[in-house]
Amino acid sequence: MLKFLTINNIAVIEHAEIEFFSGFNVLTGETGAGKSIVIDSINAVLGERTSRSIIRTGCERASVSAVFENVDNSIISSLKEMGYEPEADGSIIIQRVISADGKSSCRICGTPSAAATVKEIAGHLISIHGQHDSQLLLNPQNHIKYLDAVAENDSIKREYYECYRRAVDIKKELTSLTQSESDKTARLDYLNFLINELESADIKPGEMELLKEKQTLWRNYEKLMELISAGTAMLDGDDMSAGAVSLAESAAEALDEAEKYDASLKGLSERLRSAAYELGEVLSSVKRAADNIDFDAGDQQAMEERLDLLYRLTHKYSADECRLIEILEESKREAAGIIGAEERMSELESKLEEASERLEAAARKLTDTRKSAGGKLSKKISDELQFLNMPNVRFCVSVEPARYTSSGADAVEFLISANQGEEPRPLSKIASGGELSRIMLAMKSAFSGKYDIGTVIYDEIDAGISGLAAEKVGIKLKQTSRNSQVICVTHLAQIASAADNHLLIEKNVEAGRTFTAVKPLDFNGRVREIARIMGGASITEAVLKSAEEMITAKSGLTKD
Repeated sequence: MLKFLTINNIAVIEHAEIEFFSGFNVLTGETGAGKSIVIDSINAVLGERTSRSIIRTGCERASVSAVFENVDNSIISSLKEMGYEPEADGSIIIQRVISADGKSSCRICGTPSAAATVKEIAGHLISIHGQHDSQLLLNPQNHIKYLDAVAENDSIKREYYECYRRAVDIKKELTSLTQSESDKTARLDYLNFLINELESADIKPGEMELLKEKQTLWRNYEKLMELISAGTAMLDGDDMSAGAVSLAESAAEALDEAEKYDASLKGLSERLRSAAYELGEVLSSVKRAADNIDFDAGDQQAMEERLDLLYRLTHKYSADECRLIEILEESKREAAGIIGAEERMSELESKLEEASERLEAAARKLTDTRKSAGGKLSKKISDELQFLNMPNVRFCVSVEPARYTSSGADAVEFLISANQGEEPRPLSKIASGGELSRIMLAMKSAFSGKYDIGTVIYDEIDAGISGLAAEKVGIKLKQTSRNSQVICVTHLAQIASAADNHLLIEKNVEAGRTFTAVKPLDFNGRVREIARIMGGASITEAVLKSAEEMITAKSGLTKD
């Protein structure tokens, strides 16, 4: 469960340290006090996308830290496998820092982590339900996901998907083979031309680079030989003058003699002999290079023509030598496939028939799981809705045949009849905002136990409800909190009074700056806050008394 939340420089919250407890936690406050900022902060620390615009004005960065306690052992094991080591007491700390330059960083138990990893882990720790979820509920495309969650049919879905992909792949290949005869003939002619052209070229990887080096050498042959000849003469000398090699050797002999008279010259002759030896090696290498240059005008023309062919082919097919070889092999395979298309088509038609039979069987199996789960889910949600002050509501899960897709051959839609005698109709046609909130709460209750999630957050689930309906929602949230920690943002006294832990969000202005604070309420504080929610600006003794009685009746707490 979520134990501590620390917020720094998020919007109007300069600093807040919030402690949550097991059971039912509520957040209340005036409109605009900053309740949504707390939820935004939780979303941020859980790896959701965020913006630097949430950073408090004048600050360089913002941060949020969350501490989770009593974490399920399976999550602890997964974290350790990923390289994250929980605290000694088994708690998990997640941190998120957002900088003014738009960058953000995450840490899990002190170790840097990607936001995507944090989001994946957070999905096993917290489930957040807001008004956006209610809108998702209106889209029938999402209904099949909700139903499958109840059906627990993952293995059957995987089996179906494998059959579906097999059938689709066979159909795709079969379609490509059943093109018109004229198209096949034209394609085969083109492939044969391409194959002949590339085979005749006899392309070898790396050949162009070698030819370009040789081209540079031969195009500068005369200049190269002139420079080599000049260098050789300077090193080797001629009949008129000594070269650098012999001059260095003579200088070494002279210094040998000079050492006898001046000890400071000792060793210089040896260095000169080494230099003379190195100069001799250079001279030998230059002569060998000159001997190896075998220029032939005929060979140069053949090389130029070969290089021109390679340039033309690489530009024509927008490919280097290695890719040209791949294109040749691919074209050979495609040509062979077209030639043997009729035989392959017959084979594929037989395979498609077999794959279709398997697909149909897998689809029926998947449909059966959905229909079975649909019946159970319909009854469960209808019962929950009756408790939530919707006694005449009939909730139905429609599972009808549809075209084959990657998720099955079913069209799933949630239907509702709000009044006796009326046929169930799509949620989007008749459900109000308050009804959607209660339907989503009923679904969360129906999914209870399907996922090991320690914390469920409801952001303004009270939208559009009041009176007895709000009373029932409060009771249901209280019941839900016996299995999972519940955190709820609410404006209704009927819900807030049922809390085990009540947090007040207040906004104040000090020295021209706005500050939002989050503080836990004791019994008297709760009475005043419930009275404010009930009576607004006019808080009378009667309202205070009524608030006290409501808290006592709902949460079992007393003033003493």
